[in-house]
Order: sequence, then structure tokens, then C-alpha cells
Amino acid sequence: MPKKTAIFITLLAAIIAIGGFVAWYLFLSPQGTSTPNPVQDLVSKFFPQGQVPGTQGQNNNQGTANTNQNQGNTNDTGQPAPIVRKITEAPVSGFILLEDKKAGPGARYQETETGNVYSAPLSVVTTLRLTNTTIPQVRESFFLPGGDLLVSRFLDDDYETIKSFSGKVNPKKSDLGTISEGSFDGTFLRDDIVELVSGPLNNKIFYLVVESGGGAGIIANADGSKATRVFSSPLREWLPQWVGDTTVYLTTKPSARALGYLYSVSTGSGAQTKILGGISGLTTNVNPKNTALLYSESIQNQIRLFALDLKTKKETELPNQTLPEKCAWDPSNIDVVFCGVPNQIENSEYPDSWYKGITHFTDSLWKINTKTQEITFLTAFSDVTNDSLDIIKPALDKNGSYVVFVNKNDGSLWSVKVK
Repeated sequence: MPKKTAIFITLLAAIIAIGGFVAWYLFLSPQGTSTPNPVQDLVSKFFPQGQVPGTQGQNNNQGTANTNQNQGNTNDTGQPAPIVRKITEAPVSGFILLEDKKAGPGARYQETETGNVYSAPLSVVTTLRLTNTTIPQVRESFFLPGGDLLVSRFLDDDYETIKSFSGKVNPKKSDLGTISEGSFDGTFLRDDIVELVSGPLNNKIFYLVVESGGGAGIIANADGSKATRVFSSPLREWLPQWVGDTTVYLTTKPSARALGYLYSVSTGSGAQTKILGGISGLTTNVNPKNTALLYSESIQNQIRLFALDLKTKKETELPNQTLPEKCAWDPSNIDVVFCGVPNQIENSEYPDSWYKGITHFTDSLWKINTKTQEITFLTAFSDVTNDSLDIIKPALDKNGSYVVFVNKNDGSLWSVKVK
């Protein structure tokens, strides 16, 4: 074979081989599999915001895909919302209702699994992700008025310490006013907080800690600064409600086998006033005006629901059997509550068995006038969904048009248009 011909054939074979390798690399190689990065894996456990600092450009396609996922959506269509709407499939740890001048009432909520914060208008089927800062397995979320400040509570890696992270939701805004994902930045509060609640003030929280074997109640800024003790008791098992600018209500943790008590505490002077006492299985729900409350009593394995006028001290037993924490006061009519009422209540120790998850309820939605005792049946959820709904954390928008609640059975968020 002539020398020139041999050289030509050799070069041609080399070109074909190189071309084949390039084609394999570009089109057939498993590029979706990346080499593990131990530094990125470690940092990602500590509130990652999409990407580890200093790794911009690495695995960017994968990061963008994760950022654009919206695990809370069930049907993000932008169409008018149905009367009964399942806002999220994923469980939520807490929510707040806000009013937008253009979109109307909406829910801002935090997702349990990721800690990401979302916004959902109630009139249309759509949601918007506001943050991309991961906080795994958030169990409780407390939004402060305005929805920008938030305290997230979750178990530490030792599965014993309850961590409370106080932060600010910082969505990004473009020059055109479009909102996109931002960060959730803040600081940790003290580790010994037993119970926490947000109040009507823009930058204040109330929390309970154990001191000297008893309970102490503290008011502080949302970041934990300027803490002031306003309550102390030899008992440490309390559930707080902050109602109005100057009053915190404290109910002993309920049990059918124990007598419960309710006290009001002045956030200024710390003065305590006994409201109720000696009631088995006592749970309470005070209206936003501090003029009345609901309370329940456990009698012979059943629940009795009462309304108490805080001015006249008049008590009225209401026709529906349910727990006060399954009810929400209507801001547009302070005598009215909307309640999840169990279709059937089995004989059991209440609220103990319900709190422990031994007993589950299947609710319908009712409207109750606490003054006239007039009751209105609104929705049998079994007519519109196969989900069994056990209502907790109900709330109404300021006009009383929507009831929003969490389903205790799976943590999903729901809304019902009631007018």
C-alpha cells in the first residue's frame, strides 16, 4: 500500500473515532448523574437557598428544576376557584390570611416538608412560591400580622430539642412589580420554648418556658430581643391565645380526667384574672374583640359546647357538639362562628383521644350564631370530595367570605367560599 494512502486511512480512522466519542458524550452519556459533592451535601442540611455559595454554575439545570417545582399545587390553572377548594396536596405547618388590593383575600402558608413559603389567592386556582430556603420538617408555623415575619418550629437532629427559627420572608420584586422566589432569613430563638403564639402586634410574640418546675410567660420581639416576663405559675402545662393588643389568655392543657382553668393575663402589668375553672376537658376560643368565648366540657365521653359573654358572664349551651378549636369567629359579625362539626362522635375521652390521634372526625361545616343559637348547615364535604376532612386551625378573611383550614388527617390546606 502506498505510504500516502496508509497515512490518509489512519487519519480518517482517527477522525471517525474522535467524532464517535464526541457524539456519544453529547447525546448518549448519562449526564443526569453527577459526582457527589460532600461539601454541598453537608451545607445543604443548613437552610440551603437553592445553591451552596461558591458553586454558581455547577449543576445549574438541576437547581433550576427544583426551584420551579411547586409541591403545594393541586391544579394551578388560574381559573376561578370552586366553592370547596383543596389548596395544597402537601401538608402545611401554618398559614395566615392576607388581603391584596388587586387579588383580594389570599392565604400565605409554609410547607411542612421543605419549609418553603407560598401564597395562594382564594378566588382563583393558582399559587406562587415566595421562598427557596429549605427548612426540613417544620411542625408549627406562626405568621405575624402582615405575613412577612414568621416563626418556624421543628425538631433538632436529636429528636428532642424543639428549635424555633424566627425569620423574614423576602420575596424578590422586579421593576414591573412581579414577585419571584426569595429568601427566608433570620435567627434562632432560645431552645427551651414549650409553647409559642403570635399576636396582633407587628413584631411581638408570646412564649412559655419551664422555670423552677413551673411555667413562665414571656413577651419578646419576633427575633427574641427585649424579652419581658409577664406571667408565672407553679403549673407549666398551658395553651396560650393572644387576643387584642393587651391580653393573653392561658388555658390549662386539657384532659377529660382533669379539671381545666382559663386565665387572662395583662401584657402590660401582668395582672391575672380567672375566667373559668373546674371544667373537665376544658378547651377555649376567645373572639377577636375580647367580648365572648367558646368553651367545651367533657361529660360522659361526649362534648358539650358553650358560649360565654365576658361582660355579662352569661353562659349559653350551643346546639352543635364540637370543640372550640374547630371554630373560627367571623370578623364581619362578632357573634357568629363557623365550625367544623363531626358528623358522628363516638364514645371516648375527649379531647384526649382526638389530640392523640386515637379518634378521627369526619366534619361538615356549620354557621352558628352564639347570641340567637341559630345554626345553618353549609357543607357536607362528602358531597364534593372523597377526602375525609377533620378541621383544625380554621380562620376567616376580614370580610367573612372564605373559611380556610387545615385537614388534621393529612395536613392539607383547604378553603370554602361561604358568601
